[in-house]
Amino acid sequence: MPQGASNQKGQLTILYLERHVEELAWERHGGPAGFAEQLAIKLHEYKVQNGGSDRGFRYPHSSRRGGRLDLRFFPFDQYVGMSGTLKRAKDNLPAWLWCAANVALDEAYGPPVFGPDGCDGRRVPLMAHLIQHHTSLYPARPPVGTFIPSDLLRVIYEAPVLPYSAQWGQDVAGLTFINNPTDAHYEWNETYLERLFTQLNKAMEASSVDWDTARWCVYDAYSQRLGRGLRLHPAERCWSDNARDWPDKARHWLYPYRYEPDSSEMRDSPRGRCPAGQRFNMLLPAPAATTGRLA
Repeated sequence: MPQGASNQKGQLTILYLERHVEELAWERHGGPAGFAEQLAIKLHEYKVQNGGSDRGFRYPHSSRRGGRLDLRFFPFDQYVGMSGTLKRAKDNLPAWLWCAANVALDEAYGPPVFGPDGCDGRRVPLMAHLIQHHTSLYPARPPVGTFIPSDLLRVIYEAPVLPYSAQWGQDVAGLTFINNPTDAHYEWNETYLERLFTQLNKAMEASSVDWDTARWCVYDAYSQRLGRGLRLHPAERCWSDNARDWPDKARHWLYPYRYEPDSSEMRDSPRGRCPAGQRFNMLLPAPAATTGRLA
Protein backbone atom coordinates (compact mmCIF):
# COMPACT_ATOMS: atom_id res chain seq x y z
CA MET A 1 0.00 0.00 0.00
CA PRO A 2 1.23 3.54 -0.70
CA GLN A 3 2.33 5.52 2.29
CA GLY A 4 2.10 9.30 2.77
CA ALA A 5 5.22 11.23 3.72
CA SER A 6 6.69 14.71 3.47
CA ASN A 7 9.81 15.54 1.50
CA GLN A 8 12.53 17.96 2.58
CA LYS A 9 10.42 20.92 1.43
CA GLY A 10 7.48 19.80 3.52
CA GLN A 11 5.48 18.75 0.48
CA LEU A 12 3.22 15.74 0.81
CA THR A 13 4.45 12.82 -1.31
CA ILE A 14 3.23 9.28 -1.85
CA LEU A 15 5.80 6.50 -1.45
CA TYR A 16 5.42 3.19 -3.31
CA LEU A 17 7.45 0.01 -3.13
CA GLU A 18 9.08 -0.60 -6.50
CA ARG A 19 7.99 -4.26 -6.43
CA HIS A 20 4.34 -3.19 -6.14
CA VAL A 21 4.69 -0.81 -9.08
CA GLU A 22 6.43 -3.54 -11.06
CA GLU A 23 3.64 -6.01 -10.33
CA LEU A 24 1.03 -3.52 -11.57
CA ALA A 25 3.05 -3.08 -14.77
CA TRP A 26 3.21 -6.84 -15.19
CA GLU A 27 -0.55 -7.11 -14.71
CA ARG A 28 -1.16 -4.45 -17.33
CA HIS A 29 1.34 -5.69 -19.91
CA GLY A 30 1.04 -9.48 -19.64
CA GLY A 31 3.27 -10.64 -16.82
CA PRO A 32 7.09 -10.41 -16.65
CA ALA A 33 7.53 -11.44 -20.29
CA GLY A 34 4.95 -8.95 -21.58
CA PHE A 35 6.36 -6.16 -19.46
CA ALA A 36 9.89 -6.95 -20.64
CA GLU A 37 8.70 -6.83 -24.26
CA GLN A 38 7.23 -3.37 -23.71
CA LEU A 39 10.38 -2.29 -21.90
CA ALA A 40 12.54 -3.57 -24.77
CA ILE A 41 10.47 -1.51 -27.23
CA LYS A 42 10.96 1.62 -25.10
CA LEU A 43 14.68 0.88 -24.86
CA HIS A 44 14.95 0.53 -28.65
CA GLU A 45 13.13 3.83 -29.17
CA TYR A 46 15.43 5.51 -26.63
CA LYS A 47 18.55 4.22 -28.37
CA VAL A 48 17.30 5.43 -31.76
CA GLN A 49 16.88 8.90 -30.31
CA ASN A 50 20.25 8.84 -28.53
CA GLY A 51 22.69 7.57 -31.12
CA GLY A 52 22.45 3.91 -30.09
CA SER A 53 23.33 4.52 -26.43
CA ASP A 54 21.16 3.44 -23.50
CA ARG A 55 22.91 5.84 -21.15
CA GLY A 56 20.31 7.64 -19.09
CA PHE A 57 17.57 5.09 -19.80
CA ARG A 58 15.71 4.45 -16.55
CA TYR A 59 15.49 0.70 -16.09
CA PRO A 60 13.42 -0.83 -13.29
CA HIS A 61 15.98 -2.15 -10.81
CA SER A 62 15.28 -5.85 -11.48
CA SER A 63 15.55 -5.38 -15.27
CA ARG A 64 19.07 -3.94 -15.21
CA ARG A 65 22.13 -5.93 -16.28
CA GLY A 66 22.56 -8.67 -13.68
CA GLY A 67 19.12 -8.02 -12.22
CA ARG A 68 16.54 -10.68 -11.47
CA LEU A 69 14.78 -10.00 -14.79
CA ASP A 70 17.78 -8.98 -16.90
CA LEU A 71 16.46 -7.96 -20.33
CA ARG A 72 19.22 -9.94 -22.04
CA PHE A 73 17.43 -13.15 -20.99
CA PHE A 74 14.01 -12.26 -22.41
CA PRO A 75 11.67 -13.58 -23.57
CA PHE A 76 11.87 -14.87 -20.01
CA ASP A 77 11.64 -18.62 -19.35
CA GLN A 78 10.97 -19.50 -15.73
CA TYR A 79 12.73 -22.85 -16.24
CA VAL A 80 15.92 -21.17 -17.47
CA GLY A 81 16.18 -17.96 -15.47
CA MET A 82 19.61 -16.47 -16.05
CA SER A 83 21.52 -19.74 -15.89
CA GLY A 84 23.85 -20.42 -18.78
CA THR A 85 23.74 -24.15 -17.97
CA LEU A 86 19.94 -24.28 -18.09
CA LYS A 87 19.90 -22.28 -21.32
CA ARG A 88 22.35 -24.74 -22.91
CA ALA A 89 20.21 -27.61 -21.65
CA LYS A 90 17.08 -26.16 -23.26
CA ASP A 91 18.94 -25.42 -26.50
CA ASN A 92 20.63 -28.82 -26.79
CA LEU A 93 18.31 -31.40 -25.23
CA PRO A 94 15.51 -32.84 -27.36
CA ALA A 95 12.33 -30.93 -26.51
CA TRP A 96 10.58 -33.99 -25.06
CA LEU A 97 13.57 -34.73 -22.79
CA TRP A 98 13.79 -31.11 -21.58
CA CYS A 99 10.08 -31.22 -20.67
CA ALA A 100 10.29 -34.64 -19.00
CA ALA A 101 13.28 -33.52 -16.91
CA ASN A 102 11.49 -30.39 -15.72
CA VAL A 103 8.40 -32.42 -14.78
CA ALA A 104 10.64 -34.68 -12.67
CA LEU A 105 12.35 -31.66 -11.08
CA ASP A 106 8.99 -30.03 -10.32
CA GLU A 107 7.80 -33.21 -8.61
CA ALA A 108 10.93 -33.30 -6.47
CA TYR A 109 11.40 -29.61 -5.66
CA GLY A 110 8.37 -27.65 -6.87
CA PRO A 111 8.58 -24.81 -9.40
CA PRO A 112 11.96 -23.13 -10.02
CA VAL A 113 13.20 -20.75 -7.32
CA PHE A 114 15.95 -18.46 -8.56
CA GLY A 115 18.42 -16.87 -6.18
CA PRO A 116 19.98 -13.40 -6.43
CA ASP A 117 22.23 -14.67 -9.23
CA GLY A 118 19.21 -15.71 -11.31
CA CYS A 119 19.96 -19.43 -10.94
CA ASP A 120 18.20 -22.30 -9.18
CA GLY A 121 21.03 -24.07 -7.38
CA ARG A 122 19.16 -27.39 -7.26
CA ARG A 123 18.32 -27.62 -10.95
CA VAL A 124 21.59 -26.48 -12.51
CA PRO A 125 23.83 -29.43 -11.47
CA LEU A 126 21.11 -31.99 -12.20
CA MET A 127 20.53 -30.65 -15.70
CA ALA A 128 24.29 -30.62 -16.25
CA HIS A 129 24.40 -34.29 -15.18
CA LEU A 130 21.57 -35.13 -17.59
CA ILE A 131 23.35 -33.48 -20.52
CA GLN A 132 26.66 -35.17 -19.72
CA HIS A 133 25.49 -38.71 -19.03
CA HIS A 134 22.16 -39.32 -20.78
CA THR A 135 21.59 -37.25 -23.91
CA SER A 136 23.62 -39.47 -26.23
CA LEU A 137 21.66 -42.56 -25.14
CA TYR A 138 18.50 -41.52 -26.99
CA PRO A 139 18.16 -41.90 -30.76
CA ALA A 140 16.21 -39.19 -32.55
CA ARG A 141 12.45 -39.56 -32.44
CA PRO A 142 10.79 -40.34 -35.79
CA PRO A 143 8.99 -37.43 -37.48
CA VAL A 144 5.41 -36.73 -36.45
CA GLY A 145 3.07 -38.65 -38.73
CA THR A 146 5.41 -41.61 -39.30
CA PHE A 147 3.33 -44.63 -40.31
CA ILE A 148 2.67 -47.20 -37.58
CA PRO A 149 0.52 -50.29 -38.30
CA SER A 150 -2.91 -50.06 -36.69
CA ASP A 151 -2.65 -53.50 -35.05
CA LEU A 152 0.60 -52.48 -33.33
CA LEU A 153 -0.92 -49.17 -32.23
CA ARG A 154 -3.95 -50.96 -30.81
CA VAL A 155 -1.82 -53.28 -28.68
CA ILE A 156 0.27 -50.34 -27.43
CA TYR A 157 -2.83 -48.30 -26.56
CA GLU A 158 -4.17 -51.30 -24.63
CA ALA A 159 -0.99 -51.67 -22.56
CA PRO A 160 -1.80 -52.49 -18.89
CA VAL A 161 -1.68 -49.55 -16.49
CA LEU A 162 -0.40 -49.28 -12.92
CA PRO A 163 -3.03 -49.91 -10.23
CA TYR A 164 -4.15 -47.31 -7.71
CA SER A 165 -1.93 -46.97 -4.65
CA ALA A 166 -4.47 -48.86 -2.51
CA GLN A 167 -4.01 -51.91 -4.78
CA TRP A 168 -0.22 -51.69 -4.92
CA GLY A 169 1.38 -55.11 -4.73
CA GLN A 170 -1.80 -56.97 -5.65
CA ASP A 171 -2.40 -59.02 -8.79
CA VAL A 172 -3.36 -56.86 -11.76
CA ALA A 173 -4.44 -58.10 -15.18
CA GLY A 174 -1.56 -57.90 -17.63
CA LEU A 175 1.04 -57.07 -14.99
CA THR A 176 3.55 -58.88 -12.80
CA PHE A 177 4.60 -57.37 -9.48
CA ILE A 178 8.37 -57.37 -8.89
CA ASN A 179 8.82 -57.23 -5.11
CA ASN A 180 12.33 -55.81 -5.11
CA PRO A 181 13.20 -54.27 -1.69
CA THR A 182 14.94 -51.30 -3.31
CA ASP A 183 12.76 -50.93 -6.41
CA ALA A 184 9.37 -52.62 -6.11
CA HIS A 185 7.51 -52.19 -9.38
CA TYR A 186 5.24 -53.73 -11.99
CA GLU A 187 6.25 -55.18 -15.34
CA TRP A 188 4.13 -56.37 -18.26
CA ASN A 189 3.37 -60.08 -17.86
CA GLU A 190 3.89 -62.88 -20.38
CA THR A 191 0.35 -62.62 -21.76
CA TYR A 192 0.72 -58.98 -22.74
CA LEU A 193 4.33 -59.44 -23.90
CA GLU A 194 3.15 -62.17 -26.28
CA ARG A 195 0.63 -59.76 -27.84
CA LEU A 196 3.16 -56.93 -28.06
CA PHE A 197 6.01 -58.94 -29.56
CA THR A 198 3.61 -60.61 -32.01
CA GLN A 199 2.69 -57.23 -33.49
CA LEU A 200 6.31 -56.01 -33.42
CA ASN A 201 7.30 -59.15 -35.34
CA LYS A 202 4.58 -58.66 -37.95
CA ALA A 203 5.58 -55.05 -38.49
CA MET A 204 9.29 -55.86 -38.77
CA GLU A 205 8.74 -58.88 -41.06
CA ALA A 206 6.54 -56.81 -43.36
CA SER A 207 9.06 -53.94 -43.24
CA SER A 208 6.11 -51.65 -42.52
CA VAL A 209 7.89 -49.94 -39.63
CA ASP A 210 11.56 -49.52 -38.72
CA TRP A 211 13.08 -50.43 -35.39
CA ASP A 212 13.44 -46.88 -34.05
CA THR A 213 9.79 -46.03 -34.74
CA ALA A 214 8.53 -49.18 -33.04
CA ARG A 215 10.99 -48.67 -30.21
CA TRP A 216 9.69 -45.16 -29.49
CA CYS A 217 6.10 -46.43 -29.46
CA VAL A 218 7.03 -48.97 -26.82
CA TYR A 219 9.10 -46.42 -24.89
CA ASP A 220 6.16 -44.03 -24.57
CA ALA A 221 3.76 -46.78 -23.52
CA TYR A 222 6.17 -48.27 -20.98
CA SER A 223 7.08 -44.92 -19.43
CA GLN A 224 3.52 -43.57 -19.28
CA ARG A 225 1.62 -46.73 -18.32
CA LEU A 226 4.13 -48.09 -15.82
CA GLY A 227 5.73 -44.85 -14.64
CA ARG A 228 9.17 -46.16 -15.55
CA GLY A 229 10.41 -43.36 -17.77
CA LEU A 230 12.90 -40.65 -16.91
CA ARG A 231 13.19 -40.41 -13.12
CA LEU A 232 15.17 -38.19 -10.80
CA HIS A 233 16.83 -39.59 -7.68
CA PRO A 234 17.28 -36.50 -5.48
CA ALA A 235 19.28 -38.23 -2.75
CA GLU A 236 21.82 -39.62 -5.24
CA ARG A 237 21.54 -36.50 -7.45
CA CYS A 238 21.29 -38.57 -10.61
CA TRP A 239 18.81 -39.83 -13.22
CA SER A 240 17.57 -43.19 -14.47
CA ASP A 241 15.27 -44.30 -17.28
CA ASN A 242 13.96 -47.86 -17.19
CA ALA A 243 11.80 -47.27 -20.26
CA ARG A 244 14.96 -46.48 -22.23
CA ASP A 245 16.39 -49.81 -21.17
CA TRP A 246 13.35 -51.85 -22.30
CA PRO A 247 13.58 -54.54 -23.46
CA ASP A 248 17.34 -54.48 -22.83
CA LYS A 249 20.09 -52.13 -21.67
CA ALA A 250 20.61 -48.73 -23.21
CA ARG A 251 23.45 -49.66 -25.54
CA HIS A 252 21.23 -52.30 -27.16
CA TRP A 253 18.74 -49.63 -28.12
CA LEU A 254 21.36 -47.93 -30.26
CA TYR A 255 22.62 -51.22 -31.69
CA PRO A 256 20.00 -53.95 -31.06
CA TYR A 257 21.32 -57.41 -31.76
CA ARG A 258 20.36 -61.04 -31.41
CA TYR A 259 21.07 -62.98 -28.21
CA GLU A 260 22.11 -66.60 -28.10
CA PRO A 261 18.93 -68.55 -27.18
CA ASP A 262 20.39 -70.07 -24.00
CA SER A 263 22.37 -67.04 -22.84
CA SER A 264 21.90 -65.23 -19.53
CA GLU A 265 21.10 -62.09 -21.51
CA MET A 266 18.17 -63.86 -23.14
CA ARG A 267 16.91 -65.25 -19.83
CA ASP A 268 17.01 -61.78 -18.23
CA SER A 269 15.32 -60.08 -21.17
CA PRO A 270 11.57 -59.71 -21.84
CA ARG A 271 12.38 -61.39 -25.15
CA GLY A 272 12.93 -64.66 -23.32
CA ARG A 273 9.60 -64.63 -21.47
CA CYS A 274 7.30 -65.60 -24.34
CA PRO A 275 7.46 -67.41 -27.72
CA ALA A 276 6.83 -64.20 -29.70
CA GLY A 277 9.72 -62.56 -27.84
CA GLN A 278 12.00 -65.40 -28.88
CA ARG A 279 10.90 -64.92 -32.47
CA PHE A 280 11.58 -61.20 -32.14
CA ASN A 281 15.11 -62.02 -30.98
CA MET A 282 15.76 -64.07 -34.11
CA LEU A 283 14.67 -61.17 -36.34
CA LEU A 284 17.48 -58.98 -35.01
CA PRO A 285 20.94 -59.04 -36.66
CA ALA A 286 23.83 -60.88 -35.09
CA PRO A 287 26.42 -58.68 -33.31
CA ALA A 288 29.67 -57.92 -35.08
CA ALA A 289 32.46 -59.95 -33.55
CA THR A 290 34.76 -57.07 -32.73
CA THR A 291 32.71 -53.91 -32.22
CA GLY A 292 29.42 -55.02 -30.72
CA ARG A 293 27.65 -53.17 -33.53
CA LEU A 294 25.35 -54.84 -35.97
CA ALA A 295 26.93 -57.32 -38.34
